[in-house]
Amino acid sequence: KRRRPTTTMADEVNLPAAPPALRKHPTTQNPNPSTTNTDEKTPTTEEAPAENGFFFSAVILGVFVIAIAYTIGDAGYSSELATPGSRFDINAFGSLLHTNYLGRTKIHLPATASTMIDAKNILAEKPPSEAHGSIVIADRQTQAKGRKGRKWVASSIDNIYASFIWVPSQATIPPKTPQQLPTHLIKLNLAVPLAIARACSAEGVSYVGVKWPNDVWINGYKVAGALIDYIGRQGHSGAVVGVGINTNENVKDVLALGGKNKAISIRDALGYPVERERVLAVVLAELEALMKLPLNVVINEFTKLDVLVGNVVTVHHVSKEVKDSRDFQARVLHISQDGLVVTNLKTGDEVTLSSEEVSISLSE
Repeated sequence: KRRRPTTTMADEVNLPAAPPALRKHPTTQNPNPSTTNTDEKTPTTEEAPAENGFFFSAVILGVFVIAIAYTIGDAGYSSELATPGSRFDINAFGSLLHTNYLGRTKIHLPATASTMIDAKNILAEKPPSEAHGSIVIADRQTQAKGRKGRKWVASSIDNIYASFIWVPSQATIPPKTPQQLPTHLIKLNLAVPLAIARACSAEGVSYVGVKWPNDVWINGYKVAGALIDYIGRQGHSGAVVGVGINTNENVKDVLALGGKNKAISIRDALGYPVERERVLAVVLAELEALMKLPLNVVINEFTKLDVLVGNVVTVHHVSKEVKDSRDFQARVLHISQDGLVVTNLKTGDEVTLSSEEVSISLSE
């Protein structure tokens, strides 16, 4: 028997527990099954009430069963995949994939130090045509890292921890010259969090946003992050993309990234668990589609969801925890292929920021 898990996170951050966009078809069971017993006599006037009472009870029971089945399907409980505490089902994930290459070669590990390290090893060992799209998925990681070497908590079996390989030369629309490679990687860097955001929205989550350069938020709480490392090795060049998505963990009151930033999961936002396999499959499908688009289109799509644009932020040169004399407040203007364009509120200068050099936090 399945029950909706209770949570108060949605109430605390004003998140509506709306039905998901991925709606299941209701059962096709006949609510009014016909009787097949033809030997019974026609009931008398005195017998009819009891027979009719049984008939109507059966009808009501049938409708009730259908209503439960529809409600469960509508809430994402289409299978046991959504049960918290269960291992990632690699076979179910494969059946849900609608991609040309991302995820077609897949490895699932109960635990590993880092899926990014595992994926880098595959990139070093396999030829580009075989490595491209390969993905490593783990139920737990013990040495997960975020941007600039920050610790990423990856101990819950209910989340998504995965790293996949993107070889630009093997992409559907590859960079034609070495000079176009940086532009291709900029598009990849923006497309990954955008794909995660779209996957969250597909599950029915409201108030989904992205935070330049590579975070995904739900109503001000971090739900996912991505990290991209490009390895320029002769004959084995490619990008390793690591993603961490808080999926079914109940992270209410849990602080991620060393206890500094508040986090949320998809389950917290919706009020019930979802299929991690489906979420990841949608991420990969969305990413393939986005990487076929021109960079300016991807930038525009990212900007629509970016939580920084138009707001005042603090620019950190060391980290958000360490103050530096070069730090300053700024208003975010827009995103370009060169970085985040802001106005320094102290000097009035327009500055383009690189994600390799600074970190950004919304000013309170």
